[in-house]
Amino acid sequence: MTYSEIKICALEERSALAEHQALLRRAWVPWVLDAAPVRPQPGLIEIAEAEAAQTLLLWEGDELVGSLISKRTNLLGFPDKGWDAVAASRNGDRVCALAVSIDPAARGKGHARRLLLYAKERFGCFAVPVRPTHKPPGQDMATYLKERTPDGWSVDPWLRTHERMGGQVMGISRRAMQMKAPWRQWQHWLGPSPETHASLVGALQHTGEMGVYSEDNVWMQHGS
Repeated sequence: MTYSEIKICALEERSALAEHQALLRRAWVPWVLDAAPVRPQPGLIEIAEAEAAQTLLLWEGDELVGSLISKRTNLLGFPDKGWDAVAASRNGDRVCALAVSIDPAARGKGHARRLLLYAKERFGCFAVPVRPTHKPPGQDMATYLKERTPDGWSVDPWLRTHERMGGQVMGISRRAMQMKAPWRQWQHWLGPSPETHASLVGALQHTGEMGVYSEDNVWMQHGS
């Protein structure tokens, strides 16, 4: 693959709804796409289709390997409900990025950074509730944010990518994403004791016949 074979465009410029849904299925764990939000709001797939001008696609030749989904919003500030607040908001003049999705087979090539750079060129300024990729389950987010490499960057690779591109930490979203599904569905996804799954310790609560998942994110701002 050469750099000239990498192309980025908006979903409205190149209709690829089926390919994009397939990419999201490869890139995300099933509950992110299939569990119901605790409060009524569109999901990631619905937002991408409704916000075709703000959904960016990255191609390697004719193969779709990455996307950045964002939404125009009327939200002000950096609300505690983060991802969910943006998803449920009305359209406005502000842009919030909600998800960067990279095909597992195409990771490690800098595609996430390419999508963020393109978003900065296209939108100028945007906010994003960032999901750290390496935070230990149960660790307090404020404590994790203080952990730094010897050269001063975040120890988290995804947070560090944003920081190196000029992203500024604006706060912590303590209830960024909350979703629910029947407990038997969580068991189908993760086995008989889903609450002990390494990535969900402290985040998934068993309540009656339902399982409710809640995660915190870090609000970051690109541009001014």
